Amino acid sequence: EPGASIRRRAAPIPAGALSDAERDAPGPAGIAGRNIRVHGKLDYQRLDGTAIPVYLAKVEVYDDDGNNPLNPDDLLASTTTDADGMYDVTFFWFGLDESQPELYVKFVAESPRVRVWASELEVVLGEPYFWQTTIYNNYAGSDLLIPLWSPPDDPGERAAAHAFTTINRGGAWLTGLDPAWGASQVDVFTPYADDNSHWESTA
Repeated sequence: EPGASIRRRAAPIPAGALSDAERDAPGPAGIAGRNIRVHGKLDYQRLDGTAIPVYLAKVEVYDDDGNNPLNPDDLLASTTTDADGMYDVTFFWFGLDESQPELYVKFVAESPRVRVWASELEVVLGEPYFWQTTIYNNYAGSDLLIPLWSPPDDPGERAAAHAFTTINRGGAWLTGLDPAWGASQVDVFTPYADDNSHWESTA
């Protein structure tokens, strides 16, 4: 259902009820392209129940092409969340090889200043912590509003979102005092082996 989530590398993206043939069906002859707007809000629930906007998360909109590593999903647009956790991006869709896109949104805990990792393996793969929505199969509209979306209700999920947002907000404040701090890169590891969550900073 819309709003459900898949975390990090835990499982492949579900293809829903569509077969590969249905997913890749050519668009009808003469079909006109259109702009598609994708927008919404990303937050997380603090332990005291307060909803906190996720600040500066990378937001990527994809067209699902199935679970084929030789045919990766198409990145259609990207943006970042603002101080209120809001994102809003518009892209042009023209279905040359399929009738309608299978859209989903991926939220990545990565900004110019902060990256959150779950393991050393993800560092090697270059894949920071991320969450993603369910797939909106055969999306025929032009304005996809994804209601308020939060990572799953799990301490590890909340910790990743909390660390990412808190360090980004603190960094923005410090940069206002001393612009030189903006050159630092902070890597956060959580959860980590043997509960050894920590952060590393490079100037």
